[in-house]
Amino acid sequence: MGTPKRFRKTSIKRRLRWNQAMRSPLPPTLMGLVTFSFVSVALGAGVYLAAVPSLIQQSPGVQTVVTAVEESGVPEAVTSVLSGEAFSSSGIDASVGTFDSVDLSSPEFDSAEHSAGDSSSNSDSSGGIMPPSSGEGGGGNSGEEPEEPEEPTAPTEAEEAQYHALIVQEYNNLSEYEQAVQGVIQEFNEQCLNLSSDTRYVCFQNCAGTADDLMRVSDLRIPEESRWYSAAEGVNQLYEDLTATVYLYQRAWLLNLPLDDPRPYQKEWSRPITEHIVNGEIDFLTSYTQLKLQVGAAL
Repeated sequence: MGTPKRFRKTSIKRRLRWNQAMRSPLPPTLMGLVTFSFVSVALGAGVYLAAVPSLIQQSPGVQTVVTAVEESGVPEAVTSVLSGEAFSSSGIDASVGTFDSVDLSSPEFDSAEHSAGDSSSNSDSSGGIMPPSSGEGGGGNSGEEPEEPEEPTAPTEAEEAQYHALIVQEYNNLSEYEQAVQGVIQEFNEQCLNLSSDTRYVCFQNCAGTADDLMRVSDLRIPEESRWYSAAEGVNQLYEDLTATVYLYQRAWLLNLPLDDPRPYQKEWSRPITEHIVNGEIDFLTSYTQLKLQVGAAL
């Protein structure tokens, strides 16, 4: 489809006006302002370069360095550079203060180098710390064999009694948490299809609170040398099974809550639970029941 003639003429006119505007000279007033700006910048740069040497010479830090260098006997060429005497009004005099103009083999420079180097035997020329040489400190190979770690000793009978009492206490507390988990399951089964989102949210809060309580239970830490080590690990696993069960229902509630009517989507939001049902029971609870009998018999 071709471009309308009127549109073509308008586009050509706009391009011609743009080219004319770009090629037309600047007005005299604007040209004067541009020229004045460039002259001001050039003058400012010249004044700044002329003032740099005097500013460096007046700096308290530079004066301190110059005084210290003069007292240490460094050649005059170096101190002249530090003090700013080598700077001319037009810039820096490249013939003064360079390494070529300093006699590194002169006795004065050599004595100054030794006086500065004696202050720290482990410092390099840049002020850094030199690493210790081989054989010094602990880095060298002294030929001594490393000491073998001491083998842990078996707990005393008094310690064993304390471990046993702690394990029995945590084992007995399982009944309270077991009842709380059963309450979470019962409440979910009764209210998961409730049309009131407020009621379901209260149930979710109860479930989350039970999960937090289980997470606050600290793991039993018993030495492996103790004869109660296996029983302690069994109690820890029992708490983990209860916690995992509550988490399944908490995930289901999170999928259930956003729905105004959860009934049509029961298969979807109940999937975190149904995936862990084996023979009509949550697999974590089946493991819990079996392990609890074994741990109880060992205690």
